[in-house]
Amino acid sequence: MESKYIFGIDLGTTYSVISYLDENLLIQTCSNEDGDMITPSVVDLSDVNPTVGQVAKDNKVFYPHSVLDFFKREMGNGHATIYYGENFDKKTTAIDLSAEVLRYLAKYASDATDSSIEMVVITVPAYFGPEEKQSTKEAAEKAGFKDVFLIEEPTAAAVYYGYKGDKNETVLVYDLGGGTFDVVAVEINGYNYNCFVVDGDYQLGGKDWDTRMQDIIKEKLTEKGVDISNLEDEDTAEIQAAAEKAKKTLTPRETTNVKLRIEGTKYEFEVTRAEFEEKTKDLLDRTIETTKSVKEKAEAKGSKITKILLVGGSSYMPQVQQRLISEFSDLEIPNPMDPNMAVSKGAAYYAKAIIGKVSESSVPTIGGENDQPSEGFVLPTGYVQEDGTVIELPSGVPTIKKVSVSSIGIRGLSNGTPMIMTLLMRGNELPTTSDLDIPLSNEAIAAGHVELSLFEHRLEEKFVSPDNDEADLKEMQKQGGEISKGLPDGAKMHIHMTIDDEGLLKLTATDPNGVAIDLEAMADAKSAD
Repeated sequence: MESKYIFGIDLGTTYSVISYLDENLLIQTCSNEDGDMITPSVVDLSDVNPTVGQVAKDNKVFYPHSVLDFFKREMGNGHATIYYGENFDKKTTAIDLSAEVLRYLAKYASDATDSSIEMVVITVPAYFGPEEKQSTKEAAEKAGFKDVFLIEEPTAAAVYYGYKGDKNETVLVYDLGGGTFDVVAVEINGYNYNCFVVDGDYQLGGKDWDTRMQDIIKEKLTEKGVDISNLEDEDTAEIQAAAEKAKKTLTPRETTNVKLRIEGTKYEFEVTRAEFEEKTKDLLDRTIETTKSVKEKAEAKGSKITKILLVGGSSYMPQVQQRLISEFSDLEIPNPMDPNMAVSKGAAYYAKAIIGKVSESSVPTIGGENDQPSEGFVLPTGYVQEDGTVIELPSGVPTIKKVSVSSIGIRGLSNGTPMIMTLLMRGNELPTTSDLDIPLSNEAIAAGHVELSLFEHRLEEKFVSPDNDEADLKEMQKQGGEISKGLPDGAKMHIHMTIDDEGLLKLTATDPNGVAIDLEAMADAKSAD
């Protein structure tokens, strides 16, 4: 089967979607075997052959130890073992589970389009760092995809919002998904997207609202005399399913009746939207504070925000839009923008960037988070005309500017005190270069050897103490190397760093005699999310 199209995949924490750009350059979304356009990101490993989607989700009540979900949050350590099975004696990983979801999406999309799925644009949360991104690519490779490009979820949503090329405004994308929350300020000028302020929380999403609903249900069961401290796993799964259903029911209604069977006994009680909103107020507060921060930073840069775009399935909750309208009365806040499918559709539309660059060059270089295309890169046949030329694009190709969402620094001495010296400040536009002279310690000079330690951190400060908990310091790379013997006290290493728009960082440290040490790492740099 030949490859006809480029597919856009929203590989979500709770639900996933696959779309594609057809030969008429229109966005299409594929329905799965159940006829639904959204597929639960759930994998049932209770049988020899894994089951993915709604059937797997329904089976969680019966096989609570073998039906796995929310593994996207574990992609930062994607190779870590996840134990499952009745005796927890079986092993898998977040990468393997993500690959199962991607295989399932590819299967039904292939059936729907009569096309093999080889070239894909996969979306990732704004705060996916290098490890999470690499894990996502590994999952895609395991799923059998040949060329994989990554783009951040809010960026994809912004692309979908402006796909007609008729927008000239600055918006905030408020993306509350099942497992992550992102806010990005995006300046849209036709087909050009400048994602210049980014913030978010990859450990905040609809799952946390589900957990609070479970707490409400458990409290009401306790009032009815149920000992929730020692529930069977099947009963816990029953509560989880009831909680998700209740949360969704409270979107169009003020009250819902929860019905479930615990320890063989039927229970029924009412939960109100007011109860739920009170229980989750602190979660919503966190999103509001982040949104305010992004708005303030965008306005400090001279931009005028016009509206807030709501994306992500959890933005359907009435409390979200109501609170945003209350807090941001000066902005237009329209109803959620196709929240379940906007990200996938934006990723699919971004295929125009790949097609457009292929028409200019044999090797595409696009603005999304991607490695070089595979050797022998071949554009899908759906975009190639009968004479072999690439299809003519009737409208503009989207381009995206990126910023760094983390500061990057190197450990060194400042007035004799160990500090992280920032080379790249959070929010700086990419690509960029930076130079810095760092004094060598007496120990390094005596040994003729230096250890280079590169860190990411969250502060917008030139010097950061290694003991500063607020910095959320993370060591990216550590590498030792020999330097010249007999350097004088106070000798300095010259640090030259370049970081491209893919987040690939290259650093060269050179001593006064020209002896150099090279270091390379992936920085947590994103276009928007």
